[in-house]
Amino acid sequence: MFFKSLFFLLVFFASGLVECDALTNKKYYRTVLENGNYISTEISKEDYDSVQIVNLNSLSVETEYKMMSVTILGNKVNLSVSWKKTPNYKSYDVIALMSEDVTFSANSIFGEQKAIVNGSSELVRYNMSTQNVKIFNNGIGISMNLINNAQTYDLTLRITYYGSGKIWGNYRHAQANISFSQAQNYYLNNGNIIFNNSSINNKYDNINPVWVIV
Repeated sequence: MFFKSLFFLLVFFASGLVECDALTNKKYYRTVLENGNYISTEISKEDYDSVQIVNLNSLSVETEYKMMSVTILGNKVNLSVSWKKTPNYKSYDVIALMSEDVTFSANSIFGEQKAIVNGSSELVRYNMSTQNVKIFNNGIGISMNLINNAQTYDLTLRITYYGSGKIWGNYRHAQANISFSQAQNYYLNNGNIIFNNSSINNKYDNINPVWVIV
């Protein structure tokens, strides 16, 4: 019985070592989403090392000044932007959620701007009836006029969605004084907020969109 137990113990540890980097028979796989199904295919180590591995979700992006993230809360998608440093310009920024696949419920739009001004909290909220909100066939955007003299900002856009597919979130910060009408003259495309006037478009910064598969 002792030798039999020892035999199984040795087999157990030998099997566990198959996945170690030191062995040449380690296997590599590429997983892709096709027609709603995840399909894994074995690839060579050379292919694994040479290609950029792309996550099924890109939930957050961060710069020196701000962080943007997207989360799913039940059947709601939440996009948030937090400023880590005080921006130089405080004009009309645009925050947006978009998708070519899912349907958004316009009457569930919730937008919020929280700011700290000299140690005190100030709050602005937005909904479907707010003039700052623009509703498109493929998404929703809000032009938020950053509160003057604030030190930090936390911006939120949340909405109920139906169906399945890819949802993008993005945010563009005005690097000049922008009027309300100029800040409203944009469209949404493949994760991007694009202003129709190229000179206005150039007055906004760019950040990579975040996205999630639902």
